[in-house]
Amino acid sequence: MKLLFSIVSAVMIFAAGYAAEGVFYPLNKKNSPILGAALASKGDTLAFLFKLSADANNLTFANIYVFADNDRSTGRKNMGNEYYFDIAKSMISTYAADGKGTLHRNAFSQFRSGQWYIITFDRGITAEKPLKDFEIIFNAGGKRFQLKLTGKGDAAEKLPDFPERAGKKSVNKAGKSGAAIPAAKAVSVGEVEMFLAPSLTRINSAADSTKLKKLEINALRNAFEDFQLVVWYAKPDRGTLGLYWSDIKDADGKKVPGSKLNFFRLIKVPFSEPIAQDAKRLIRVSSNVPVRQKMVLDRLTPYTQGARTGDYKLYLSKTLTIWYATAYFPENVKPGKYSADLRVTYPGGEDKLQVVFKVRDFIVPDRPNFVMFADMPRLVNYTSRFNENKAYPNAMTLNLEKCLKNMSEHRVALRSLPAKVGLRFDAKEQPVLDFSKFDPLASYVLDELKMNTRMEMPLAMVSSGHSSNYTKLYGPIDSKHISDEFRRKYTATLRATLKHLREKGWEKYFFAYYSDEPARSDFGQMAEVARIIKAADKSLEPWIYGPGPREEFMDSLTTWMGGFGTPLEEGEIQGDANGKCIAEAIKRGDKIGVYNPHSAYAINVPPTLTRTLYWWAYQQNLYWMSMYCLGYFTTGPQDLTNRRYWHYWVYPPTPGNADCWENSIRWEATRDGMTDYELLFAAEKSVEALKKLIPAAAKLPSRAVAMEYANAVSHSRENRCEDAAVVGRVRDILISEVEYLAKAVKSDLPAFAHYRFDKDMVILEVYAPEKTQVKFSCGGKEIGSAVAAKDAPAVLRISANAAKEKTFDIQLNGKQVIQKTVLSPYGK
Repeated sequence: MKLLFSIVSAVMIFAAGYAAEGVFYPLNKKNSPILGAALASKGDTLAFLFKLSADANNLTFANIYVFADNDRSTGRKNMGNEYYFDIAKSMISTYAADGKGTLHRNAFSQFRSGQWYIITFDRGITAEKPLKDFEIIFNAGGKRFQLKLTGKGDAAEKLPDFPERAGKKSVNKAGKSGAAIPAAKAVSVGEVEMFLAPSLTRINSAADSTKLKKLEINALRNAFEDFQLVVWYAKPDRGTLGLYWSDIKDADGKKVPGSKLNFFRLIKVPFSEPIAQDAKRLIRVSSNVPVRQKMVLDRLTPYTQGARTGDYKLYLSKTLTIWYATAYFPENVKPGKYSADLRVTYPGGEDKLQVVFKVRDFIVPDRPNFVMFADMPRLVNYTSRFNENKAYPNAMTLNLEKCLKNMSEHRVALRSLPAKVGLRFDAKEQPVLDFSKFDPLASYVLDELKMNTRMEMPLAMVSSGHSSNYTKLYGPIDSKHISDEFRRKYTATLRATLKHLREKGWEKYFFAYYSDEPARSDFGQMAEVARIIKAADKSLEPWIYGPGPREEFMDSLTTWMGGFGTPLEEGEIQGDANGKCIAEAIKRGDKIGVYNPHSAYAINVPPTLTRTLYWWAYQQNLYWMSMYCLGYFTTGPQDLTNRRYWHYWVYPPTPGNADCWENSIRWEATRDGMTDYELLFAAEKSVEALKKLIPAAAKLPSRAVAMEYANAVSHSRENRCEDAAVVGRVRDILISEVEYLAKAVKSDLPAFAHYRFDKDMVILEVYAPEKTQVKFSCGGKEIGSAVAAKDAPAVLRISANAAKEKTFDIQLNGKQVIQKTVLSPYGK
């Protein structure tokens, strides 16, 4: 394996006054941000130096394990760590042969100098355990990388200088001897740091951000936009932190009606890593790291503003405190810039920050075009039992409305309405229905909350599916025989129920969901029940929770929830899916969905993987997804012992309050991902409208432009972008695209651009009215021209390497200019 640094001599002392003591082999070079690494010394100071790739500006080291001699602290072969660096707390733990540890507080400093990241610490810490051959395992940017020390040697490339430590008072702060490090490039962490960060940025320490005092966010109307406030306080005296925030205001300082700004305290929750190898893959842990208890930043505890602005305080409990904030803008807000001022007070001082919201010309619809639903009755049941036992009585009644409202705000739908419809039959076998409990709740969900859902149609369910014991409510039925009585009563009930839903205007929100995961032996029976449903009324859409498109149901079902042969499917019930049936279902436009995408909802995966799940759903042209359950709550907030940890989408409420539950980062990322889906869908619909105005675009798929953006963040379900900065940039460009396309539909010269990759070339196509003169330029330089024809677009062919990540200015008839950014397809 080739060394990252060539060894030129045993020891070389540089003029800067330090010695290089070793270089490292990379044990996993793939996608590593580390170009080189070394161990060096200066006086009584040792340092790890990591040379970073140019695109690793936002790299963060969450923690570092130094493995030496093995079998020490853990007793497991090849797993004994001698040293553990806690970057966020500036502490080093050392372990003796018996496994006992010693904690060294304020033990190291960290710096950035150009492409070099430097961690310095006192040689005295390692005096009893000389550093010889050892490995380093560190977390960086949400991934793990390993390096192995090769022994003494020197780097041919000159290492940067670093200061000797200035004593224990230098908590993560460059000492006075650090003059050799350019101030503009060094990252020092003071005793008090306060800054803003985008919502998807993972904060592990006070050095994890560019320390923005002013943050600009693209905001959509009728939608929530998120950001984070980070406070690092390392002074020895304790006291209170006061968080004060203003209303969202316009340029004249007036409050924006209908807007709101909420803050949540972001706290850690414990979970145990499963031992199963597939589960390890899901939560991205190294296979040679011991299974241990983990603490993950995920739980969002709400804090609401008091009667007076700033009537809000927190008692200081940890040195690093993070708040997660959500801002909402109603649809009647005019596009433009708005802002909110933040102030944080601490013992002896305060700091001021500002968030600027660039509200764009796009209104997110009340009802999403994609359905993501959850198992509501189970969720309310567990949440309410917890509250009823721990906080207050009658929790089921009190919580239901809050749960539904919270789901609606997060754009999550209902699988079924937790209200039954009464049913009996008169002497003539006609159904007598009682909707007295059902109608008020349905009206709240569908009319007031405007929840977009495809719920279980009342009284359509005839089978649990987990056994062959079908309901006898309508008459005799078993896995082999359906009685005539069942056919008559079931058909009459479906028609009567549908008639009531039509009268209320709710028909389109209900599907005839009638079976849950039927056994293979019951497939024939279930196909026949589907035919009975369709015969009752042609508008009814029967579906089963379980199998994806397969031969047994192709002539009776056109709506599917179970997947199409992907690993998302569970167990034998959905196994052996027929690829030909999947292709046929897609071709004929069936509604296809998948359920339990738990790999995107494990509590410690990067939140980008939850958000980009919905970009993948658009890419796959899915109609809906479902999560089996939002949460299991039993003994309290710390009860996370259930191995099926992916069920934890939200958390139990803090005992003593009336909250229905506490949100998680994954819960917020779900809402954000659904909003992103609406942007993609809006781009598709605008192209569809433009195609009617531009004959040359008639054969172009309406989804083509939107897919440019989906492809930029999603290569497959298991391979989606984890870089929050990349996802944010793609989204910002998509917002501009959606705004342009909407205006183009109404313009005198309707036109739009589309690009596609063809091997090593990019083909940039401009669809415009016949004879439109088109000129292409990039970076202020004209690079080509063409004329749009009646049956063909104006075309520019350019090298893919020269076009990727470039923005092209496209001039139409010497006047109108549109812009098009060619994004790199993810995974290529």
